[in-house]
Amino acid sequence: MPWYLKLLADARIHQAAGNEGEGGGGGAATGGEGAGSNSGEGDKPAGGEGEKPAAGGEGEKPAEGDKPKEGGEKPTDREAELLKETMKRKERIKELETQLQAFGEVTPDQIKTLLEAENARKAEAAQREKDDLEKRGEWDRLKDMMATEHQTVLSAKDTEIAELREANAAMVKSLEDMTVGADFGNSKFISEELLLTSSKARVIYGSHFEVKDGKVVGYDKPAGAKERTMLVDGNGSPMSFDTALRKLVDADPERDSLIRSKAKPGTGSAKPEAGAPEKTVSPGVGRISAGLASFNLDSE
Repeated sequence: MPWYLKLLADARIHQAAGNEGEGGGGGAATGGEGAGSNSGEGDKPAGGEGEKPAAGGEGEKPAEGDKPKEGGEKPTDREAELLKETMKRKERIKELETQLQAFGEVTPDQIKTLLEAENARKAEAAQREKDDLEKRGEWDRLKDMMATEHQTVLSAKDTEIAELREANAAMVKSLEDMTVGADFGNSKFISEELLLTSSKARVIYGSHFEVKDGKVVGYDKPAGAKERTMLVDGNGSPMSFDTALRKLVDADPERDSLIRSKAKPGTGSAKPEAGAPEKTVSPGVGRISAGLASFNLDSE
């Protein structure tokens, strides 16, 4: 249970204890009247059941609530952080509500209409000023004014073009991640024959590939290089991704350090079994030995 709910529960227990204490005081007064008639029986309510709610039993439960067992637990860091964020949001909401009240019952459409009217008024005022300058023959001021307006329009267009270029670059990057990046990640040539990972292979050769007509095609040179040529097969069609990448790797001066060795470990390294070493005799030596042996037999 959160700490603030525990504090609320403790407050309710204290309130209930106060109500029970008032009931116990009434019982003690009744016991006092009994003591006037019978001194022996009148002592029982004073020290007996009449005082139990005030001294012990259920009357001591509020005292347990005062002990810092559960009610004294501090909130966790996460709970404290959430509480602070909630308070900040409430303060921000109050500030926004105060600012909104300054507009009264004005709707967003009305504000938009007012802004359009204000812009139209400024345009009319500028046009009147131009006409006045033209009538008075103040051509220098008129020229400066027109140049300033033209520069303002150009600045707005430049900002719009920059935003469109950023959006276009983001879309191109996303498209490359879904196409070129996917081909690098799914390439069998990279996983089976190269020592590079797909991500590092893309860093080295990624600029050689781009999307054209919805397909990934490879080029002999990276993007931006002069005389860049598409890699095609014998039919003039663009090479597949793995074929184009293989051709790029073969043309790389560091090819030998990129290709995975196909030799199996331990080939030709088996040792002969223990025992007398086997002598390998070439056919020519065997013929000479046989000839010498026959010569010795004949001489005998």
